[in-house]
Amino acid sequence: MLGFSLRALGRAAEAEPLQQRALAIAETALGPDHPDTASALDSLATTLWALGRAAEAEPLQRRALAITETALGPDHPDTATVLDNLAATLRTLGRTADAEPLHRQAAEIRNRHQH
Repeated sequence: MLGFSLRALGRAAEAEPLQQRALAIAETALGPDHPDTASALDSLATTLWALGRAAEAEPLQRRALAITETALGPDHPDTATVLDNLAATLRTLGRTADAEPLHRQAAEIRNRHQH
């Protein structure tokens, strides 16, 4: 949580090592396929994106997406969040055509959960 707070305060460089540690702890304590591990991956990826390191963020977000879809299902709100974050990363990398369907899929998931 401290890593997230630091990133929100514009202190992403300070957040990164904390999030790296949180990811290592989650992987050790919960395993590589746990939803909390996916959350740690996505959080670290978002920080890397904020630091201008989108190319490093993408594989972490893809791994987080795979874990989330498997553990929680393709229609879960957390899956939508990871889809949106991955889409933002792809857009930053100039891959708008790849990002658009992910944003659309995330919106569809959220719409289903609002009703």
